[in-house]
Amino acid sequence: MLSAIKRAAKRALNNNRDEADSNYAAKREGMISRPAIAKVWLIAAMLDMVLLYAIYLRFLNWMGRVVICDRYVADTRIDFCRNFPKQFSTRLWLWRLLVATAPRPDTHFLLYVPVEVSQARSREKNEPFPDSPETLEYRLNEYLKAPDFDLPEIIKIDGQLAIDEIQTRIRASVAKARLA
Repeated sequence: MLSAIKRAAKRALNNNRDEADSNYAAKREGMISRPAIAKVWLIAAMLDMVLLYAIYLRFLNWMGRVVICDRYVADTRIDFCRNFPKQFSTRLWLWRLLVATAPRPDTHFLLYVPVEVSQARSREKNEPFPDSPETLEYRLNEYLKAPDFDLPEIIKIDGQLAIDEIQTRIRASVAKARLA
């Protein structure tokens, strides 16, 4: 069902990578700005995440696999609040189901950088859809101040540190979590 919704959304957006990125972004924004489309998109995204996190990740964990997620539930909350302020609420039953059923990470890292650094890195890697400075500022503020990121189990690391230092901190925390 979810794959059918995604295919329909791609058709509606005419997701042709040959189009100019700005044209694609404008079409996407236009579609998602329509309340009914935004609601359907949110429902599909949350259902997809329930399946991925609550079922698939748990299955992989049960099989003894190590799972690394570069983004997780709280990151998604930030994006949903920012991009769908009228349609999204953390009180939605589907969101509450996602939060309740998603496995808790054994180790949770938050690597952050100032907005200017994030923008420079996006340019360096030629990011096709870079976030605006306002969105980056919003996200950074949430990462550093929101209650769901202000937990003792979240290891915050300044992403401007030397790569070796970041790697050392992550490896030490993962090793510690494996012993627990």
